[in-house]
Amino acid sequence: MPKRGCLWRHVVISTRCSWLPGDPRGFRNRRHRLHSSGDYKQPPPTAEHADLHRHMRECAADTALFSSALKPVIGQAIVRYCERKEIRLACLSVAPTHAHLLIELPEALPVAKRIIGRIKQTSSHVVRDALPGRIWADGSKFKPVHDEEYWKRVRYYIQHKQEPGAWVWSWGQTC
Repeated sequence: MPKRGCLWRHVVISTRCSWLPGDPRGFRNRRHRLHSSGDYKQPPPTAEHADLHRHMRECAADTALFSSALKPVIGQAIVRYCERKEIRLACLSVAPTHAHLLIELPEALPVAKRIIGRIKQTSSHVVRDALPGRIWADGSKFKPVHDEEYWKRVRYYIQHKQEPGAWVWSWGQTC
């Protein structure tokens, strides 16, 4: 059970320029003004928005990718931040282009977003020599976890269903 005034959330944070408008995996821009007919589970037709994606690739900065050596450094920084701030973190995974967290955050979304912003800032500072500049994309996905069954499914997904080579941490482990 979450503490009073808090919610468990499945938070997904992506690296800079890892999922651009026109992406063949599907996309939606802010406020859904423009989006593809599919998503990453059922991708849209191959050529849909291909010109937009090509244009965005040309204009965008390089994608921030986490090497095998950087994934545990980033993950451990997130775990330590949560421990210092007494934020309950059930599990975490860090892959080359994104991270998943099952984390207890305040119900108020603006406050939750500020905390995730600090987590991004803290984790980017520990790798700034290897990856200078911004490493995280703007925004994040915040999915509320309202019941125990869903909490268990999210935890299993984060711990066991990540791409090969992802760094995974669960509550009770030491960094």
